[in-house]
Order: sequence, then structure tokens, then C-alpha cells
Amino acid sequence: CGKSLCVLITRNGKLILFGKVHDSDVISTPQYINFPDNEGVDEVIIDVSIADQFIVCVSDKGHVYTWGKNTGSTIQLGYDTVPSQPTPKLIQTLNEYGIKQVSAGVRHVVCCTATPPDHTHKGMSIPTSVPTDYTLLQGISCEVIFGRLQILNHFSSCILSSWRLFNYHSSLHDESSVFHINPLSDGRVRSLISPSLVEGLMGSVLSRTMNTKSHGPSVIVHRIHKDDKPVEPVFSQIATQILQKSSSDLRCSQRAWKVTLVGEGADDAGGPYDESIAQMCEELCSGKVPVLIHTPNAVNKCGFNTDRFVFNPECTDYDKYKFLGILFGVAMRTKKPLDLFLAPAMWKLVAGMKLTVEDLEEVDLMFVRTLYGIRDVDKGGIQEEEFAEMIPIDNYETQSMCRKFLPIVPNGRDIKLTYRNRKDYVEKALQFRLHELDKQVSSVRDGMSLIVPVPLLSLCSSSMMEKFVCGSEILDIQVLKKIAKYKDGSSSDQIYQWLWQTLEDFSNEERTLFLRFVSGRSRLPSHVSEISQRFQISKGGRSTESLPTSQTCFFQLRIPQYSSQEILADKLRYAIRNCRSIDMDNYMLRRNVSTPGDTEDDDDYDDDDDLYSD
Repeated sequence: CGKSLCVLITRNGKLILFGKVHDSDVISTPQYINFPDNEGVDEVIIDVSIADQFIVCVSDKGHVYTWGKNTGSTIQLGYDTVPSQPTPKLIQTLNEYGIKQVSAGVRHVVCCTATPPDHTHKGMSIPTSVPTDYTLLQGISCEVIFGRLQILNHFSSCILSSWRLFNYHSSLHDESSVFHINPLSDGRVRSLISPSLVEGLMGSVLSRTMNTKSHGPSVIVHRIHKDDKPVEPVFSQIATQILQKSSSDLRCSQRAWKVTLVGEGADDAGGPYDESIAQMCEELCSGKVPVLIHTPNAVNKCGFNTDRFVFNPECTDYDKYKFLGILFGVAMRTKKPLDLFLAPAMWKLVAGMKLTVEDLEEVDLMFVRTLYGIRDVDKGGIQEEEFAEMIPIDNYETQSMCRKFLPIVPNGRDIKLTYRNRKDYVEKALQFRLHELDKQVSSVRDGMSLIVPVPLLSLCSSSMMEKFVCGSEILDIQVLKKIAKYKDGSSSDQIYQWLWQTLEDFSNEERTLFLRFVSGRSRLPSHVSEISQRFQISKGGRSTESLPTSQTCFFQLRIPQYSSQEILADKLRYAIRNCRSIDMDNYMLRRNVSTPGDTEDDDDYDDDDDLYSD
């Protein structure tokens, strides 16, 4: 495809063109391209490339043809200074080279003699045995597994071709009608869809709805205490300002807003924005903002997800949840993951799926077991006469997610729990807990809908939803190595080798602190290709007794020339744990950097933000 035309290669090597070439009329009906007579032999075209309205192709004989509009007369070969060529012209001087591939740009043409790679689909090879890692597949033949994979791939292809036809708002209708059934409402169906398909589809839609500005509106953040007065959480400060802005201004590819950190002297080129996101995540997980709470399993120290969070049913400030949804959407659009640890059930709700009792058990095991114990009390030999004595619940109340007893039906405190109505009580208690967070989830999805197309979340499983918003919680040092750029020296230099070994020895918590120190963010995107900056490492000109410094806007680390890995590790640990402010103030720079004979150019530090510990 070019700017206003398309060219197709047929199976027998003919070219078909439609669209507009140079200043000609639009070709609405596809036409075959005729080539100059060459010894009476028809040309069999094997490769073609288009730049704007300029076309270059090559035949199986190695003949290269060009035609179309030569923008600005920048491509001289075969055209001289002619601004356009209406029909294919043979470039005689290339006949002797045996050209097999071509590529065109606005100001260049590349011809390659190498044989192009074979893109013919050969299918997947079948292994001879199932690896021991896959315990659930042991005993199943590889041919059966391969057949299953083919079915799954075909299913994903069908979804890709028909996703627009699904009813994504079935909850608004009578689900008893077959016309209103949405098969994607079942999480089991979503888990069968290829994640790469959903990622590609989501990426395509987001790119078409992207704001072209480098950043969104400006926000002001106070983080420094003044006159011993408490500082409002960063989350609340930014939420108040952003909820008043136009949502279209927030749909930027890099920064949804620009941050001014009052009293910290940092000009936001990316670092303060990333730092504000990381600090908001920290506030959410610390309880400073009452939006999230630990799972009941964490409180009871039993079951799964004891290190995870759920939405707080006691928090009825729904604007906070709306802003949390905006944060989720911004993370998806900017490819800058949030450092949050929500339970899988919460991601399931965000993706628009209904919770099951099994999901509830994953976050509150004791609650479910208690209810089952009440329901099945007769199996333990307890009769109606003993029920009130054995069951410590008197009425239609149950514990909420935040451990408070609340009525599960209107006037529930006045309805007595008895042996005869126990099963009804258990059913209503479960329904109460399964829908306890509906308003909070609705507000989150309302916020997300301002940034991303929420209906497409119906294609996501809970794990996929978490990956979109939070990336991977494990920081892989090999990923940092792949994007590393050494500003002086090479990767084999001793100081850089010590750095990588130190990072390998770090715990994941320390690696996260390191990432925040050098970039302002706490997690990396799931794919290396989504990381927009290289990790720049250089040897600082400071004293060997000094601490490392970083420039978060440019993802850059400066390391003094330490004499051993042990010293480097100690200095780096101190820096990442104690340096929390961002400052580009030249006074601070000179006070910490300047030493007799130090000629390092201060211009490297202008107009960005630096992290220091002293």
C-alpha cells in the first residue's frame, strides 16, 4: 500500500493496481500493469514496494522497474530530474546484479540480491513427547494435543473475524432471550481466546483513538510538608484536578498529564509523571487512600491471595474509583504498568465478568466455609433444637468484605435465622457478597471508558486484564540488559559487570526500587517492544565516595568509579531506599557534583529531573 494506491502480486507474478498514481485519475477498477516488451518474455514479478506514490518492483529475471511520482525529485536513479513517470521504466544499470528484493522510501530505494525468506506456512512441528513440566498433559498423545491447539487457533480466528457482532451489553436486556446472550460473559470462553489476538486488536483500536499531543493537561502536586500541616495524598490531589478535564485530552501515548511538583524544581519531561504514578500506587496499597483493602484471607492468614487487595466496600466516594479506572485506562494506553496487587476476582469484575462462589473462596475462604457449615449443619448430626445454640448468627446479617456485619436483605436484622430457613440465608448471603462491590466496579469501568474502549474488555480474561494494566510484577534483569545503552565504554567494562551482578543479586523488591530510582516507574511493560526508552548507563565524574545519581526523564543512571562490587552494591542500596525527591536545581547539582578538576559538562543536566541522595 502507498499513500493513495495499492498494488497486488498474483500467484503467477502479475501486478494489479488500483488507486491514484502521480497525477492520474483514480483507478477504481483493479487493472493489470503492463511492462515494456523485453525480448518477448513476460515479466514474472516476485517483489514490489511503494513509498507515497512511488513504486518499485523486481521480476524473477532480476529486472527492476520504477514509476509513479518522484517526490521532490529525490530519487534520481532512472528518473534523472523527471518529477514523475506514468508507466513502469526498466532500470538497465541494475540488470547485471541479480536483484531479488526491493524496498522503497520517500528518499531512497534499496535493492537486495539475497533470496527472500520463505513465508510459506509449513505448519507446526509436533514434539515426540510431552515435557515433564506439563504435569496435566502427561499421558495424552502429542497428536491429540496438537489437534486441540489447532482447534483453539481456529476458534481465535473466528473471534477475530466476528467480534463486532457480539452483544456487549447483554446485562441491559432479558438474558432469557437467545438474541441477547453474550458468550463472552463466561470467563471460561475468554480463556480460550489467544492473548496475542486480543493484544493486537486492543493495540489497533487504541492507536486509532490516540491524542497526538505529547502530554495531556497540567496538574499541580504538593508533596512537601509546610508548617507541619499534613499533605493530601497525591492520588486525591491529581484525582480532583483530572476529573474536571476533558477525557479526550488524556488519551495520549506517553503522558496523560504533565506534573508540576511544587517546591521540588523538576520540569516534567517524563520523570515526575512516572514518579507521581508510582506514588499513587504506593498510597493505594498502603491504605493512605481508602480505595483498596487487604483480602479477608490476608486478615485471617489462610487460603490464597494473602498478598492481594480488593476494592473497599466501605468507600462510597465513587469519584475515587472513577479516577482509579482512569489510571487503569491510562496504563493500558501509555504502556506504563501500575504497581498494584489486586486479587484475580477484582480483575474479573473489571473485565465485566460475574463472580462465582469459587472466586469468593479465593479471597475469603473462611466466609464460604462458614456458610457451607451452616447449610450442611444437618450432616454433622445437629438437629433443629440445637441449631440456635451451635450457630452464633441470630439474623439475616453476614460479614462484609471489610469484616463488618451487615443485613443481607432489607430489614435483615429483624429476620431470625433458623434451622428451616438456613439454606435460604446461605444463598442470600452469597449473593450479597458476590454483588457487594457492584457500585465500586461500575465506577471503575466508567473511568476506564473515558480512556479505552470498555466493550473490548469483554474479550479479556482476568489474567489478561491484569497484564494489560499492571504488566509483570517480576522485574527481569535480562529485559533491562536488552535495552541498555552504555554512554561511555562498553558492556564488558568492570563497573558495568558489577552493576548487572548486583541487580541479579537484588530481591524483586530491591529491583523495583531500583527501577523507580532510574525511571520513576515501578514496573516495565510485558513486552520489550513496548518500552519507549533505552536504559542509559554512564560513569559519573563524581567522587568514588558519592552515591549513584539518576535522570528519571531519560531513564539514565550515573555510577561513580567504585573500587569493588561490594561498595557499588552498598551505595546503590542506600540510594534506592533513601532517595525519594526529584530535583533539577543547579545549586544541588553543583553542591553534589563539583569537585576540583571536575570538567563534566553541566549541560547534560539541563531541563530534566535528577534523583539524589546525600
